[in-house]
Amino acid sequence: MHTVKKPQTKILKSVIHMKGIRTFFPFTSWSWVLLGLCFSINGYIALTVGAGESDKIQPWMLRAGLILFEISAPFALLVSSVVRYAIWPAVLKSGKPHELDSFRNQMMHNMNAVYALSEMALLGGIPMTLSHISLPCFVGCCYVLFAWSGAHFLGKAGTVPGPQYQYFFLDTTLGKTTTISLAVLLVVLMIFFAFFDGIGAVVSRFGGNLLVNFLAVILVSSLVCKVKA
Repeated sequence: MHTVKKPQTKILKSVIHMKGIRTFFPFTSWSWVLLGLCFSINGYIALTVGAGESDKIQPWMLRAGLILFEISAPFALLVSSVVRYAIWPAVLKSGKPHELDSFRNQMMHNMNAVYALSEMALLGGIPMTLSHISLPCFVGCCYVLFAWSGAHFLGKAGTVPGPQYQYFFLDTTLGKTTTISLAVLLVVLMIFFAFFDGIGAVVSRFGGNLLVNFLAVILVSSLVCKVKA
């Protein structure tokens, strides 16, 4: 992985070999893991109810399924939109080799958003509570602390010594630029949470038209996803 840096950074340019535990440094990995856990728990709940064995469902499963979706759904939109509107332009401007247009990376950066939108508008319609908006913000802050604390560990897998950051907006040597970037991302994350909360309210009240819901998923996906043939 070629790290993308701002010209004013003090971090040395490096190529990082992403293997083992280092594959969890991308925020995309966090998003996918949380979304996978969410679908696993909610899928089990749906199958258990469908089999007429709802007595096997524990209260913590219902709570975990809801909380995981409230965290992973806005994360999914954040991943896709940041890749499209921030990382892609930065990479193209840098002129460095990249693999963002590979099939694997496009699936990783886009399908999480498609899955989350489909779950809300076409499938389970998991309700979100606006009072829980702090949950994705808290986990997002945990990721930032994880990335900062692991900068030297990530740098050990690079071609040059020294700390490395997965994304240029995590670079602590950029001063207020980093602070502003993270604040903007936090606001965007809250907007996406409110967006999902709004979708849930609309679907629960006016839902039923599968075609309209499907077109809405396509429209929102086209706004946040970046697809290059």
